[in-house]
Amino acid sequence: MMRGSRAFVAAGLLALSCTAHAPFRSVPGEVRTSSEKLAARDGREQGGRHSLEVHPTFTLAFVEFDDQGRFWDRRQLEELEGALDRESRAARGNVVVAVFAHGWEHDSAVCDENVACFRAFLEQLARDSQALTRLSAGRLAPRKIVGVYAGWRGRSGTVRVLRELTFWARKRAAIRIGGGDLIELLTRIDGFVKRANADGADHAHMVTLGHSFGGTMVYAALANILKARLVEALGRQGDPDPRATVVQGFGDVVVLVNPAFEASLYLTLHDLSDSLKQLSPLQGPVLITIESETDRPNRTWFPLGQMLATLFNKAANRAERVSLRTAVGNYEEFWDYRLAAAPGEKPPSRAGFEGFGSSRGPCSCDLELETTDEEFDRILSILAPQPGDREEGAPSPSAIPSGNVRYGRTQLTCLTPHNRRSPFWVVRASDEVVHEHSGIFTSYLMDFVRHVILEGVERSRMVGLQSSMSHGVR
Repeated sequence: MMRGSRAFVAAGLLALSCTAHAPFRSVPGEVRTSSEKLAARDGREQGGRHSLEVHPTFTLAFVEFDDQGRFWDRRQLEELEGALDRESRAARGNVVVAVFAHGWEHDSAVCDENVACFRAFLEQLARDSQALTRLSAGRLAPRKIVGVYAGWRGRSGTVRVLRELTFWARKRAAIRIGGGDLIELLTRIDGFVKRANADGADHAHMVTLGHSFGGTMVYAALANILKARLVEALGRQGDPDPRATVVQGFGDVVVLVNPAFEASLYLTLHDLSDSLKQLSPLQGPVLITIESETDRPNRTWFPLGQMLATLFNKAANRAERVSLRTAVGNYEEFWDYRLAAAPGEKPPSRAGFEGFGSSRGPCSCDLELETTDEEFDRILSILAPQPGDREEGAPSPSAIPSGNVRYGRTQLTCLTPHNRRSPFWVVRASDEVVHEHSGIFTSYLMDFVRHVILEGVERSRMVGLQSSMSHGVR
């Protein structure tokens, strides 16, 4: 009886610690807000219910999913599509759509750390666009920034000790979402981008970011598409047209940070990309997987859960068994690069590392991402070269780095030279770049992501330029 009582109490505590299975953004419509309004209680109460936040320099849409992978309210998707059309008309098609799928222990609440720091990141992207337009003397048109927050019940427990026990249940929910309506959300945004660029012009762009189980969701939704694109590119090997041998990704680039899925699911992509013999000078990264060297959940909880889940699974050999129980970013065979603070950069304070960025107050995120005019000038020499800087129509240098390459405050170091030519990167991140599992909104990592986005935009422009000089579309 005593043993049964303890089990009953434990079950009761677990049930009481659960969060509600319901959407946060219950009003599928827009609200005009700002960081100043969200700092006040009234502003948070009003803004936190709407699925579309219209800020002075960017728009943020929320699309939420239930635990079975279905949209909570399809009207959220309709509001997003309406906002994309409006922003596209206002900016003559020049729109960058940034999708973020959050991870474990987070949700769509108005002041969730993920939400607050994603707002700060979008605001910086908007400042980047304005600065590039100013410094290029109008050669680069300003771009409207639209963020899409893919929300789900990543935080399913409220008691800290018991929250750790939700790891495996949340992984199963993430996989259901990735195989469910998330595919439609990503495909509809991709369709918007393709329509905006249908005339061959370089207008709309799309980047997709996923963290933790959000990375699991994104990979589950896109893995087969990426495999198909690789097979198509392999069939074009040997074509003299540099555009023909580009491995097309999904949007401009997909970035996964501390994704919680097993290495075995990545093996086919790894093997296919290793078989590429010819790489276009226009090729850039298609999928970047970043794993923190100090990610405890992926190092401890993940292998334990996988060991139990695969206990009766058959594997061809020991290596395959290890790949079933190891998170993709911790599988040493995949490691291509290491990302760390660039030499001379001052390490940030540990104070802001407990979650997603540090906070000055409600709904705020201290994310230092200011870029100097000198750094923008270097970016401009790539994005909008002056006549004579580069031969008209000539492809830009390959975006597959070797040696040490600087990205803002970070430095990317090649670990395996024989894998340089892969458009699929697996990157190990030092602790100051990504702290443990959840500290991803750091100035270092966001600098790297911003530079990757800017380079992805340029590669799309160059591929479009090559297309306009070719006869027909491949």
